[in-house]
Amino acid sequence: MWLLPQAPDAHARAARKKRAFLEATLNAEGCANYYRIVHFMKSKAAGVVDDEAWYLSIIAVDPAAQGQGLGRTLLEPTLAEADRVSATCYLETFNPRSISFYERLRFRTEAGFAEPTTGANYALLLRSPGAPRRG
Repeated sequence: MWLLPQAPDAHARAARKKRAFLEATLNAEGCANYYRIVHFMKSKAAGVVDDEAWYLSIIAVDPAAQGQGLGRTLLEPTLAEADRVSATCYLETFNPRSISFYERLRFRTEAGFAEPTTGANYALLLRSPGAPRRG
């Protein structure tokens, strides 16, 4: 799921809907933890990524179906559009095994952080438009 820059009013509406969903789905502690994690990660990304970058929030392929090109198939149309409009893309991953997959899509690791709520380390990866293809 990609999150692209939005007008402030559209962003506020989406944020209200998301919060309502999370509050209804998670208990109060889970919702508070979610926002603590997001706030921390957003503050770290702000030092590395500009406000106009396209953010890959989450994507997953069932482990039984990995290695068949499904992840690439899901991401390539949006990455091609990002290249066409010269948009930088970024993502964060807690899974070190996924870094080589993203590198093949021309992302590069820009920074690593320890997330304090979970105690887990994650990498922030950046993709410049039109960067040379790797792998």
